[in-house]
Amino acid sequence: MTRITSRIFILLTACAAVTGLAFANPLQSSPLKPVDVENFIETMEYISAHEEEFAKTDALRPKASMEVLSRVVNDKGEIVMFRSMLPDLAKNPVEQRQLKKITKDAGFASLDHWALTGDRVFVAYMGTQVTEKDRAQMRQSLAAMTPEMLAMMPASVKQQMQQATALSKAMSNVAPEDVEAIRPFVARLEAAMGE
Repeated sequence: MTRITSRIFILLTACAAVTGLAFANPLQSSPLKPVDVENFIETMEYISAHEEEFAKTDALRPKASMEVLSRVVNDKGEIVMFRSMLPDLAKNPVEQRQLKKITKDAGFASLDHWALTGDRVFVAYMGTQVTEKDRAQMRQSLAAMTPEMLAMMPASVKQQMQQATALSKAMSNVAPEDVEAIRPFVARLEAAMGE
């Protein structure tokens, strides 16, 4: 994984810690399987080890932190960290073909399957990082933020608050089964993400 993508992962982790909520799970219909976690981490380890090969693509390199935050939550309120990278990756056919091969070799049916699994892994990871106390504090802070307070803020602060609010609305209870599935892999996932 590129250093920039690693920084994005750290930024999102910090955002979750600040907001104190776990991300909504995009696939709560069936529990995350350890083999899926293992396969996803395998691809991230490969990408990290071959960082220079992926340095040309903008898919893993959003231009600014606000852009990153705006691309993490889709219009449906789902966390789409990895799925949001796919359109940019499509503009780079060489890297796209390479990632398709890597993900297929790791057992994924498609890039979409890989990205969706990545979003689930990320959501579950975030579920291991926050406490109920953190969640309660964020709910209290958001409840105290009125439209009048937002109106008085400078535009840049207002944009940050709106992004944080969108993220907070997208966050809900992560599936406990997914959190438990990810726990044995936390250290390996953090290493793959460059933490």
